[in-house]
Amino acid sequence: MNPTVTCLRRSAEFAALAGEWDALVREDAQGFGGLDATAGTVWFEALCESFAQSADAIVLVARNEAGRLLGLLPLVPLSKGRLGVSFGLPTELHGGRCAPLLMQDGADQVLMQLLLAARRQLPAWTKLQFTLPDGEPLERLQAVRLSLGWRGQEVDAGETAGFVLPADVAELQTLIPAKMRQNLRTAANKLAKQQLDFEVREFSQESQAAELLETMLTIERGSWKHEAGSAITCQPQQQAFYRALFPRALRARQLLGLTLVLQGQAIAYVVGMVRDGVFCCLKHSQLQSQDALSPSSLLMQELLHMLVQRGVRRFDWMGLLEAHKLRWSADNLIYRRRTLWIYSPGWRGRAQALIADLRAARRRRQADGWSGSGLPSQSEAMSCEVLGAHEALKRWGGSWKLLVKDSADDLMGLDATASTAWFEALLASRAQARESRVVTLLQGERLLGLMSTFCKRQNLLGQQLRWTSELYGGRTGLRLVQPQLPLAKALLRGLDRAWPGWVSLQCTVLRDAPSSRLLRQAAADLGLQVQRDAIPPTPYVHLKESPEKFREGVSRSLLRNLRASLRAAEAKGRLSWREYTEPTQADELLAMMLEVERNSWKHEAGSSVSTHPEQEAFYRALLPASMALGQLYALGLFLDDTPISYQLGVQRDSVYSCLKNSMHQGFGELRPSYLLKLELFDRLRARGVRTVDLMGVVEPHKMVWASPTPLYERELLTLYRDNWAGRLLMRWRRLRVWLAAKRRPAPSSSEAAA
Repeated sequence: MNPTVTCLRRSAEFAALAGEWDALVREDAQGFGGLDATAGTVWFEALCESFAQSADAIVLVARNEAGRLLGLLPLVPLSKGRLGVSFGLPTELHGGRCAPLLMQDGADQVLMQLLLAARRQLPAWTKLQFTLPDGEPLERLQAVRLSLGWRGQEVDAGETAGFVLPADVAELQTLIPAKMRQNLRTAANKLAKQQLDFEVREFSQESQAAELLETMLTIERGSWKHEAGSAITCQPQQQAFYRALFPRALRARQLLGLTLVLQGQAIAYVVGMVRDGVFCCLKHSQLQSQDALSPSSLLMQELLHMLVQRGVRRFDWMGLLEAHKLRWSADNLIYRRRTLWIYSPGWRGRAQALIADLRAARRRRQADGWSGSGLPSQSEAMSCEVLGAHEALKRWGGSWKLLVKDSADDLMGLDATASTAWFEALLASRAQARESRVVTLLQGERLLGLMSTFCKRQNLLGQQLRWTSELYGGRTGLRLVQPQLPLAKALLRGLDRAWPGWVSLQCTVLRDAPSSRLLRQAAADLGLQVQRDAIPPTPYVHLKESPEKFREGVSRSLLRNLRASLRAAEAKGRLSWREYTEPTQADELLAMMLEVERNSWKHEAGSSVSTHPEQEAFYRALLPASMALGQLYALGLFLDDTPISYQLGVQRDSVYSCLKNSMHQGFGELRPSYLLKLELFDRLRARGVRTVDLMGVVEPHKMVWASPTPLYERELLTLYRDNWAGRLLMRWRRLRVWLAAKRRPAPSSSEAAA
């Protein structure tokens, strides 16, 4: 086979090729290794109309002697530098699963000829960029590059999720996990309770293109994405692209758009492309004011029903992997995309490759640890960016996890309440959390640190801020890659961008932790006034190397009482323990917790989860998210089939943080909480836990597991700006503390003597 390659440069030539082009776009019948709708001509034409770079696009066409099309390689300029121009597939501007378009017969030879033609037709090129899914297209491109002797570099472009759709609508119930089904029932019940009816409107005609875009923009303006700056409304280039795409895709019957309409107002939308039995989800959003009704979830349910009825067999979320994309299937398919750079064989390409190698080596050194003083290199300056809460999770969720490190020896690190799962649960359950602004400290594409705050109160003096973890948290602090003073100061300076009118910041930190000292030092260097208020200490226990060693520190009277409790329990029924670790157990765990809480003294006192809807909503969000990360571990104690005690906690870095525990007061004589704790400690030790953080304040039942019981101390830090408003607020708060102390009754002589 000796294909002939021609170069097309005019839009009329591209249009004449459309039928043959689209015939080469083939999905993978088994997974997500094929080419999606973004590789077709509809997408390409929209890119050409909306992106300026596409004016210089070329399409290399390979044919045999009979004129049969063998392959296509469309290329657009991506960037221009001193060494030359970088080109890539059109989908590098905006797209999904794409690759050079080839017939199966002789594909390697055709691809080689296309690459050689690119070198001839683009004399100024230094680099070609291809972002492809893992699989045959990527392997073929690498093999051809190596056979040509051209240099290349491959980097990770992130993971994406999708799932297989059933053949029948009735089977959807088995596809959607129980947690999501429960959420959908809850949302439907809310609508029914408020006597609200909704309808789903479909956009499938070319004449509806402008209306669909306008509806999307209206919803995006009212979404959290707009505040975070990631909505289409904040991206004129995206608006132009979808304005060009919609009429073309609707005309080709490849686009499907749905909106959820409530009392005449569209409150959620989803838009995607359908091709070869695969739905690619392009965009979806909802009005932030309607979050409580979960409109996006209701609309997604309707979409899945519609797709199954129309014979669609796979759903591709596109974009990066996010937690909400994993909630719709118990069997998610995760595929990875990779970016391959191919450098031209001339001196310019070799220089470009050398620069790329040096940058990669520097990134590896930074990832392994900081050398010298531990400060960021001056060749790439630090920058500060302020994001909305959801946008910060979406963009930096993976890097965020690396900033949370605990210390099993002395608990001077950050616990699981500083993690992304905890933050995500706060967003789901607390309105103030959703108003958080996250200061992120960056060096290039590397996250150096972050700090999330919300405005607790605003008055004439200014904005009084708190860390988001003040809503509900434990051992938190500055999240930094390294405890370096310049990084801490840069984060505090970022508050001026996030909250230009801020006057105070309140946060709870570990009293003697390095990160706390660092925060106080950074505040002092920036001229901020610091107020420190003590918080009652918290107990913790080391589990020792064996159950026998651990029991040596446990009160002997307690052990005797527990043996008596076991005998008494055996006379009443059968004791059993149940572990909860899997996301599919989240609903069962929460139901068990609430049953115990409703029968506990806490319920009557008004301090149980069952009497606080916000806490219940928080744990309803936390349990599946934390279980999916393999961090949540809960143990329930049952007498026959009745739950009589439970312990809920999170394990991270060999530390188990006790979040919630309670017991059924009707079985108090059996001491179920103590029985459960003793069993829990043995099981945690087997799971690699070295230290248990009992959390909360000192209470008698927490002090019986070690003698002496170690404690750690936290403190409430309040930072005030060094201006008239900050000084006035600090003095006013100190005056209030003094007045409160004066109002407290003086102790009696007997109390004083005691």
